[in-house]
Amino acid sequence: MDVTISNWEEIKPDLLQDLECCNFVSFDFELTGLSLTQPPMFYNLDLYYKFHKESVSSFLTIQLGVTTHHYSEKNDKWTVNSYNIWMFPISSRKDPKIKTFSCSAFEFLRSHNFDFNKWIDEGIPWKRTKEFEDGLENIKKDQKLIEEWAKKEMSLQERAKGPFPQTQNKIRKEQVKQQVLEEYYKFCEQVSEWVDSEGNEFKYNQRSPFARRYWYQKFRKKYPNLLIDTSYENGKHMFCLKKCNEEEMKDHYLQKIQDKIFYQHEQLEITEIFLIIKEKQIPIVGHNCWLDLLHIYNAFIDDLPETLQEFKTKVKENFGPIYDTKIITELSGSEKLNGIGATNTSLSFLYNEVKELKKPQIEISADRYLSSEFCHEAGYDSLMTGVIFLRISEILLQNEENEGQEQNIRKRKLNAIRCDQDFVLKSIVNQEFNGKVKMFRCMPNMLNLFGQDIKINLDRMFYLSDFNKEWDNNKIFKTFDSQNNFFKINWIDDTSCFIELRNKNKISEFTKQFVNNKNIKKKKNQEYLLITYVDYQKQFF
Repeated sequence: MDVTISNWEEIKPDLLQDLECCNFVSFDFELTGLSLTQPPMFYNLDLYYKFHKESVSSFLTIQLGVTTHHYSEKNDKWTVNSYNIWMFPISSRKDPKIKTFSCSAFEFLRSHNFDFNKWIDEGIPWKRTKEFEDGLENIKKDQKLIEEWAKKEMSLQERAKGPFPQTQNKIRKEQVKQQVLEEYYKFCEQVSEWVDSEGNEFKYNQRSPFARRYWYQKFRKKYPNLLIDTSYENGKHMFCLKKCNEEEMKDHYLQKIQDKIFYQHEQLEITEIFLIIKEKQIPIVGHNCWLDLLHIYNAFIDDLPETLQEFKTKVKENFGPIYDTKIITELSGSEKLNGIGATNTSLSFLYNEVKELKKPQIEISADRYLSSEFCHEAGYDSLMTGVIFLRISEILLQNEENEGQEQNIRKRKLNAIRCDQDFVLKSIVNQEFNGKVKMFRCMPNMLNLFGQDIKINLDRMFYLSDFNKEWDNNKIFKTFDSQNNFFKINWIDDTSCFIELRNKNKISEFTKQFVNNKNIKKKKNQEYLLITYVDYQKQFF
């Protein structure tokens, strides 16, 4: 289902209700870019996080795909509902949302029929939860001031000054342009006539913020018994005067607080999806979803934390179980998955391998996605992710059953159960893969969001570069290894790779014999450049 600003209010209640009662959610994003520069090869998860943190904050999420999955025990069947949500950010003078758009991303999206006009015209705005909570906190402070002000005994003139202390400096007459003064005097004549009339309210269209502030300052002194306010109606900024008694004045300010609270909630829009996921601890499933998780946090929650450890802590606070179908496929291995993922673990390739399988039974409610393929449309990609998750999990469970590891495994299979209002997955997947996500161009190539990560001894790592394109493994071993392959090679491109020593006792000898200790640039007539990994990463950070 395509979701835009035009149909959001109509679809929103059903979507949120769908989320609240689903067993898990699969998701995907379309972005304006992936990274500001080509990421180097990392052997340090903290530096890897720092690199991507800087890139993520520069790009926009422009489309969100959400697919909900519901299991029917009666029919032994899954029903899935997909939503393709167009997103366009709120901007203001304080936060103009200056972002980056990669030309390659632009070309890629356009080649897959992405409609940029639709994105701009019909994208749904949203507010991050941190901005929402900060705004709500300020409103509650104002609410407390109003409640205290309403309880105090004071004259109507004092009451008309309102509950808030005046923090802005007064505007001096010499600061006011003649045009503003002339308009003010003209307005005063109209107000004088209105005060003597039976009308209760008087409004005047005043576009200038400076003029409205000056008028407010003057009228509070000139007409202390009037309620003075501003409003925005039908695209016009109105300066408002109202005759009212003390109780009406109190009610006015209290109602303004309620309006502000309502407006804060209204501005959340798409972010409500992730508030429900947090509240219900709904499992989420992505494919190769490291960057997606960073973008979820940055777009819908808050600025990314400074360190990886802080990010992992925030993930635990804001999400329930997290699964990455790419890492599930790679860690399980094609043998356990009946050949699936043997040659390729990309999203569309895996989907084509599993979509014709019979178990578990899946009913796709989106007719649009049944008749055609929409690869790189976020809604369709989230659907593919969910189907892959269900099908490979079923295979893993079936194989476990065949091996006789549990007599009652068929009773618990992959299906989700409801337990004390929390949705949890009772399956082999939950035990083995929860929180583990794939890392690209990084060793270790997996991050454990909810546990300890694999540690790599960087003293054993060396960066080899600037050699001839004709070099292969044999040439490298022949150049550096006279003792029967005491290192392994991790290729980066045709002219660079990492060398990892197998034996830590060889580090000193290898360094003395081959490494450019004093110069990390290739010397004239030298066939290659070999430096330690520590020196290598200094080039980037």
